[in-house]
Amino acid sequence: MRTFAVVTTTHQSGFINYGLENVKSFVENWPVEIKMHVFLEDFTAENPCPSRVVYYDLHSEIPELYSLKKRNKDNKINADDERLKNIKSKPHKDKTYLYDYVRFSNKSYVMFYGIERIDADYIIWLDMDVRTHTKIPIRFIEKICPEDSMVSYLKREKTYTETGFLAFNKKHPKIKYYLQIAKDIYDNDKIYTIDYFKNGYTDCHVFDYTLEKMISMYGVKVNDLNIYKENSHPFINCELGLYMDHFKGEKRKKNKRSGIHEVKRNEISSKNSYWNKNNNNNNNISNTNVQSKKIPTNNVNINKQNNIIQNKNIQKNISQNINMNLKDKSILNREKILKNIEKFKKTNKK
Repeated sequence: MRTFAVVTTTHQSGFINYGLENVKSFVENWPVEIKMHVFLEDFTAENPCPSRVVYYDLHSEIPELYSLKKRNKDNKINADDERLKNIKSKPHKDKTYLYDYVRFSNKSYVMFYGIERIDADYIIWLDMDVRTHTKIPIRFIEKICPEDSMVSYLKREKTYTETGFLAFNKKHPKIKYYLQIAKDIYDNDKIYTIDYFKNGYTDCHVFDYTLEKMISMYGVKVNDLNIYKENSHPFINCELGLYMDHFKGEKRKKNKRSGIHEVKRNEISSKNSYWNKNNNNNNNISNTNVQSKKIPTNNVNINKQNNIIQNKNIQKNISQNINMNLKDKSILNREKILKNIEKFKKTNKK
């Protein structure tokens, strides 16, 4: 029987805001024979299930990562950098993150660690902002990790790979060459000298570069999970969406889920209540504002009562103002004002 292990990493604020909940969702919904290995960046935290979840100190466990950060601590990119001008994105969106070499190196080194040192046949990378909302049968994990493929991933045709989920086959005869190519980029800072990386230094760019090399040089077989060729949010629009949600981006992290409208495949939305529009637990991007403006079912009676109260207050204020002005005969005609008050009363009784 094949064995699997999940690896991930997180900083403290991410762990507090969504990470701990997502670790708990792993414990509740993943097969019991699979463990999660979490690499914490410079903090300690509660472990909800030590028998299923293993914590590591990121920098002490992976010293080569710490060395990379020391070497590159001053290598930052400014918003007016020439490299950003050719990158397509929404207006005013900060694109400097694409060149945050240090930030994204965490993820790559944790994957390397898992492939080299964790005892399992497959190493599954899962972003810390992935929530497992439905129990996953072991047969599903086995299905999406075919034995003849070196890696299962979410390829995007128009941009870099979505690396919120990756599954590496440690038993594949060519996996050692993948490690050699990818690690060499980080260990020797080749991110700055290889022309391929002119559009970004993220782990996604390094993965795509290395995978292209593996396919062209060794002809390795890979398993693309993005069978519907979704470019925006492939994670939830493939089979993974039946069991998991990826809070990629600040809005999804804030709402702690993806929007229902983002699931474009009926094959996914029709098979799981998590994506059902009638699910009362759906606190998503598309309907957050709507839910905050719910009108009570007895709104007719409430509105009627509010109108009565409002009219009484208006009547009271007018009477007070008139009585005050009655003192000044040069301004108001007493008899005319009194008639107007009676007229106002009769109108509001109706």
